Formats: sequence, C-alpha cells, structure tokens
Amino acid sequence: MVNRAKNTVQVLCIGTADTKLDELRFLADSVRSNITNFSTQSSSKVEVTVIDVSTGLKETESCGDFKFVSRNDVLACYCGSEERSLGLSDDRGETIAVICKAIEHFLQNADRNYVLAGAIGLGAVEERLCYHLPSDLYQLGCPRRLQASSSAKDDKFTVGITMFGVTTPCVNAVKERLLEEGYETLIFHATGVGGRAMEDLVRAGFIKGVLDITTTEVADHTVGGVMACEASHVDCITEKKIPLVLNVGALDMVTLMRTTPDENKKFAAFIANKLNKSSLKISVCLPEKGISALDAPGKPYYDSEATGAVINELTKLIQTNED
Repeated sequence: MVNRAKNTVQVLCIGTADTKLDELRFLADSVRSNITNFSTQSSSKVEVTVIDVSTGLKETESCGDFKFVSRNDVLACYCGSEERSLGLSDDRGETIAVICKAIEHFLQNADRNYVLAGAIGLGAVEERLCYHLPSDLYQLGCPRRLQASSSAKDDKFTVGITMFGVTTPCVNAVKERLLEEGYETLIFHATGVGGRAMEDLVRAGFIKGVLDITTTEVADHTVGGVMACEASHVDCITEKKIPLVLNVGALDMVTLMRTTPDENKKFAAFIANKLNKSSLKISVCLPEKGISALDAPGKPYYDSEATGAVINELTKLIQTNED
C-alpha cells in the first residue's frame, strides 16, 4: 500500500489466491493494462494491489509482480498478529464469516491511510464480501478468461461451465479434461451475475456448449436468495439448441443456508419444467453421494432426506425421451 503523501491511488483486486491465483493474476494484469480508465487525475499514479481472502488452509506468498497482501495480513487486521489463523476451520461458513470481518477491517484501515480508487472482487466468496465493504466493490461476474476475438478467429469450440466454491473440485476436473481434448473453457461463478454473463455469451454465439454443473442460482431464485438467476434461466441455451449437461451442484444451499426437502422439490420442478419444454439433447447428472463439498457424511450440510428430495423429484418429473 502507498501513503497518501506520495499522490498514489490504489485499485484493489480481491480474491481467493489458493484456488484462483491464475484468475487473480489475469484480473490484476487486465486492470493494470487499462489503468488510465481508473485515474481521474492525470497527476496521480495508480497502482494495483492483490488482496488474498482465501478460505482454505493453503497460504499463498505472492501474485506475480503485483503488490500482494497475504491472507494472514488481512486476518491480522481483525484477529491480531498473534491469532491471525483464528476461525480458519473445516466449517466453510464460519471461515467466510471471519474473512468477511477481516477484510472489512482491512479496507476501513486502507480507506483512512491511503487513496483508494476502487476495488474489484472475483469469485463466489467475494459476492458475499461485497455486503461487508465500506466502499464500492465491483464483483466480477465474467469468465476467468474471455478471448472472444481469438475464439471467433479459430472457431474453437467454447464450453461455458458454472462453478461455486463447493463445486470447484468437480469443475477443475471437467475443465482439465476438456482442455486436453482441445476445447476452450470459460468458468462462471454461479452468483446470479455470473450466470447472466454466461447466458449473454450464449446469445452472442461465443459459447457453443454449456456444463451447468452448479445450479445454485435456481435455488436463490426460487426462495429469494441474493445470488438468483432470472426466471428465463436456461431458455437461451434451449433456444440456441446448443449441447447442455446439467447437474444439481450446490442446490443444498441458498446464500450459504442449508435448503430443506420441500425447497429442493421446488428447485426440481423449476429445472424439470425448463427441460421438458426443450427439444435439444440434454444430459442430466444426479450425483448419488452429495451435491456439494458440504453435502457428505460428516459435513455440515449432509442431509440425505433433503438431497434425496431433489434427486427423486427430478427423476419423477423429467420426461425422459430420445433427447
């Protein structure tokens, strides 16, 4: 960070470096490349600083050649230097709550001591963080890399994939497989904004197939969560008649609250209604061992009745045919 006296303003790029280091580096580089758009005073120098708000136990030390604030340094603003790992447990919800408090304190201190031009957040965790910030935060709903011009030029088959923190291992495995087979992948965080960004690119013709691995936006839409999709969710995919693989990832949560059996039946009805109206070929995946990283024996959201409700209801309502 740079002192006010040096006439330098900061743009903060906030993200989880343990899982999205490449994305953070890309984001920070993009901001720096277009830095004149962020400076309102020609006499001011604008610098980009990357802020790590990882929720895992892995510690990241740097992000390329950018100024970097580690997760431990962020936690120290809230917990103190002697207890900066406080709250980082296996309970994702509790950990995120601590990180939210810590980044709030960090940014309050930064706003007092330095000139902040703004902050941009990347990922699902940052969607929740934006409700705790003392100043404006732009939450990035775009894919981790969008090279529309090059994709159009070489006509590479581009697949859009939806992701949430609790479906990341699945998405990473799918992404690597697709890349090995020559596909381009665009990852969208299922935060409402992310899903709409993906559908915009479907309409524009840049995305030729969708793996909707994380349908949690449907849950928020149905019961009034803050990361909701539109009522028209999936419609543009069926209208474009592009391949769709649909999963029920993270339907066990609405804004990190565990969903109930009755709510899950409503989610299933929404999804089935969309698919039954479609004439394109669709594959629906129904995991048997849980629908998120938190929905497994011994994990906080494990509820066989609730998960069984969405699986059974989809099996009953989807009109299976040759498509």
